[in-house]
Amino acid sequence: MKKIKVSIQDENTLALLEDAQKGDIIDLRLIHEADIDKSTIDNLIKSIKTDEFNTQLETAKQSIEKEKKLEAELKEKDIINRAKEALTKKEQEITILNTKLESITKQVKSETKVESLEEQKKLEEKYREKLGNKELEIQEIKHQKELSEQK
Repeated sequence: MKKIKVSIQDENTLALLEDAQKGDIIDLRLIHEADIDKSTIDNLIKSIKTDEFNTQLETAKQSIEKEKKLEAELKEKDIINRAKEALTKKEQEITILNTKLESITKQVKSETKVESLEEQKKLEEKYREKLGNKELEIQEIKHQKELSEQK
């Protein structure tokens, strides 16, 4: 195994400067020393690392944005569900109160009818009492008339 000398032909191609066989080695440090400025390679490596970092950063940003969007949607759904539950509770309370109101209204009507019937009964009793008194007067007058006719 021997070290083979190469030169850089372009950014994608190396050229062999001597004959090579299977198993021979190309020492990249020798290429750097002969044909390439080390700062160019360092800049290229930094550029590749920066590109990879930016790609990973963008992926992480998108992932975070998706998570935040999902969290916002979940919170919105939760708020909507709580509002619906509160509305349902209020509707149930309204139904209960309407039922109570109807019951109270029926009770008041019933009590009013009872009071009206009691007043009517009292009036009827007074009328019967007066009627009874008048009948007594009529009988008394008839009796006096009969007595006066007999004399």
